[in-house]
Amino acid sequence: MLLKKLKYPINLIILLVLISLSVGPTYAESIQISGDQLLVRSGPGTEFEPIGHVNQGETHPVVEHDGDWIAIEFAGQTGWINSQFVTTLKDQPASPEMTDQSDQQDYFHIPFEHVNVRAQPTTDSDLIGELPFNEKIELGDTYEDWIEVTWNDLTGFIPLWIVEANPFEQTVDQSIFKGKTIVIDPGHGGVDVGAISITDHYESHYALYTAEVLRDQLSQLGADVVMTREDDYYYALMPRATLANYVHADVFISLHYNSEPQYPTATGINSYYRNESEQLLAEYVHNQLIEYTGANDRGVEYGNYLVLRGLSRPGILLELGFISNQEEEKQIQSHAYQRKITQGIIEGLQQYFLTSKQK
Repeated sequence: MLLKKLKYPINLIILLVLISLSVGPTYAESIQISGDQLLVRSGPGTEFEPIGHVNQGETHPVVEHDGDWIAIEFAGQTGWINSQFVTTLKDQPASPEMTDQSDQQDYFHIPFEHVNVRAQPTTDSDLIGELPFNEKIELGDTYEDWIEVTWNDLTGFIPLWIVEANPFEQTVDQSIFKGKTIVIDPGHGGVDVGAISITDHYESHYALYTAEVLRDQLSQLGADVVMTREDDYYYALMPRATLANYVHADVFISLHYNSEPQYPTATGINSYYRNESEQLLAEYVHNQLIEYTGANDRGVEYGNYLVLRGLSRPGILLELGFISNQEEEKQIQSHAYQRKITQGIIEGLQQYFLTSKQK
């Protein structure tokens, strides 16, 4: 409970260090999901609360078994699924998976939904194709601001910055996130559930789910991540900002979900900043969120929110979708969509840090 210890700085720092040094277990057994939208629960039984979904074809390492239920690591926590909807894979080596070094050097996975490929290294050149998200391509020579790529026996050119600025292919040593302190604030919590969805789920739970996925990805990129809450407990808003100030955060991100029950067709993502100096940060993150998720663009606006008013560090507040909209809530429950949300945030943060570094 980080915020309760703010008046004891040494204890806070010790706790943060212990959290950052924690290492997850090593797994040998894996399972593959054999059904779509399979509920993941907080415990081994239908009486436990759902915490998300997994889909057909996904593979997950097994943490433990309990009767007909299997525990997997899910969104930074332990989740439980019914064994009748999974297939057990052969045991995998418990040591870290090794990657072919030549593959790392010569190949690249597209980090955006759509990337245009041109016949020549210029924007005036003809379009010869469009690369989808995660498409594996072979990298060739660079030509000033362009790089030659090959896929499906075709050769063309894409902007070089797409390869250089991609956070998901970097090692920790190369990552611009190394040494950055990022405070993630899952909105609401405990008695303050926030908005209630069309299926009676709480905004506070969705916000924590997203925060955990984002935390894990940023940590892998070398960032020092501090959470304002890691449990379903209410912490006052001003101490959340105080925590960000105390750890000298490079960025503070408050995560929320929207609701307009009287307008059930409302959809989309809003992003807010309070100080003019933070508008660029909000725009970078917002634009990449829209790019990755394809959500309705509700724009970037000034927001005089209490959790932002107490900040002396760069901060933004994100409304990541409408849980009062049945279709959008279903997307939000999907781990694949959560990955799109967090990848958009990460890409936006990287653009912000790159811009700040050049100034």
